[in-house]
Amino acid sequence: TGSFFFFGMEANRAFYGGVRRIDVLGCSVTVDEFHALFFDDAATLEKCHCYVQWLFPIDAHSEFNRDSSPLSHSEARYIAHTVVPNARLMYSFRLMLRFYGFVLRDGAVDVDHTLCESRLSHLNHSPHNWLRVTRILRCLSLCGMNETAREWLRALRTEVFETRRLDKAASSYRSFWGDAASVASDAWPTKNVSQLMHRAVLEARAPSVFKVLANAYIAQ
Repeated sequence: TGSFFFFGMEANRAFYGGVRRIDVLGCSVTVDEFHALFFDDAATLEKCHCYVQWLFPIDAHSEFNRDSSPLSHSEARYIAHTVVPNARLMYSFRLMLRFYGFVLRDGAVDVDHTLCESRLSHLNHSPHNWLRVTRILRCLSLCGMNETAREWLRALRTEVFETRRLDKAASSYRSFWGDAASVASDAWPTKNVSQLMHRAVLEARAPSVFKVLANAYIAQ
């Protein structure tokens, strides 16, 4: 009962499988609809606190969203090893990177120079977003995306300690972010999933890419 299962399916599996909807400021959306509606909507991403636990589930109950569910081991493996859910998680990551003033290109995370000054300044003065960063890093690690998590950690370190545009988040970096990006996981993506991701997803901007990926996966 509750949020742990959705018509017999684990909740996070149902969400990243594209069948479970969540409420975002009165709007009921699937993960793909969320991506399409809010990719560039910084105001909603900031003021709404009910979505991040669904986009980035971790292995612990949320104190801020009781409707969300902890990420189970089987769900982590499902996201890591299934092409479309894996692609959806990466798209969620790209969405939040943009919100914070970063961009992912060819597997490398860097600041987005068209956005970074305002977005990094906002992040630097937003402790609740430092908690979100911790969650995102841990989720990526739990779902087998440790290299991606460490790549963002490297970019964060540069902004915290070198440019100092995120200097106020230094304690979060030292106390939480490094550990979150280093969580051990056996949910490593398969070779085929990784190849498809690097070939088609990292630069994807349209949710319709997921249908293409699904067809490609079936053809393997």
